[in-house]
Amino acid sequence: MSARIAALLAIVLPALGAGDRLNVQEGEASRIRVSSEIVLVNASVVDSHGRAIAGLTKANFRLFENHAERKISWFSEEETPVSLVVVFDTSGSMAGKLTHCAEAVAELLRTAQNGDEFALFTFSNRVELAQTWTRDYAAISSALLDARAHGTTAMLDAVDAAGHYAARGANPRKVMFVLSDGGDNASRLREPQVRRRLEEMDIELYAVDIREAAMPMTWPGVLEGPQLLDRLCDELSGRYVPVERMSDLAGAVERVRREIRSQYVLGYRPEPLARDGRFHTLQVKVSPPPGMRRVSVRWRRGWREPQGVGAVD
Repeated sequence: MSARIAALLAIVLPALGAGDRLNVQEGEASRIRVSSEIVLVNASVVDSHGRAIAGLTKANFRLFENHAERKISWFSEEETPVSLVVVFDTSGSMAGKLTHCAEAVAELLRTAQNGDEFALFTFSNRVELAQTWTRDYAAISSALLDARAHGTTAMLDAVDAAGHYAARGANPRKVMFVLSDGGDNASRLREPQVRRRLEEMDIELYAVDIREAAMPMTWPGVLEGPQLLDRLCDELSGRYVPVERMSDLAGAVERVRREIRSQYVLGYRPEPLARDGRFHTLQVKVSPPPGMRRVSVRWRRGWREPQGVGAVD
């Protein structure tokens, strides 16, 4: 699910019954209140050039849980507010790149919708919350003015901290965007730990990785960077975009912006929950629209049941 199979998260929410409405209002998270559950799967669809495809209908989609096809009982292409955390690399290797990267982040956020909120984490060998939740996207750019390149790279620690923070966002859709130029050579946490934690929190992860051709490849951890980010984005229903030249950075960030803003939501009623922490695999298939031979779809690979009795998160 590496590129745009960002049918991002599968979140378990109270299901829609007869007469119930999915109510999305400006500045508010959507609320659904009934007794049974529905699984909502965010999906993104792109053409062979990586461009988001809009205008598909429910008939274009098939949805499978644990290899069994499920009836799609809810379908929407409406844009909903996001809680987006920017995770910005300020390690020593970013010297000379910070200004261009900060400008790219500003472009990513410039099309903010009503109800969106943003936060900023910066990281080198230490992880810092540089801007708490705000609905003013310009505050992120202002916070980046103080960024200075120094130290090593604790990327996994940063992704973990930002994920926990994103999970507390006000909107039902939680998104992280990582902008980095290298691997990880300073984190205390390891990839399996971080992946499992984020999987349970239903976080979507997008990343742009600056891999300039002239960049030295002998620093500890730097060779692992592309594979690490690619794997994490694949597992967390997002998109990994490598950049080989700084001149391509703006275009890469624009691709990510379009994918974040172009989402389909598929809903189905699962079997009664055992509430035993079991993982349910998901698969989304899309038939191309007329005149298009091939499309790619991204979605979160599954969802985990809550454990114990109580409300479903």
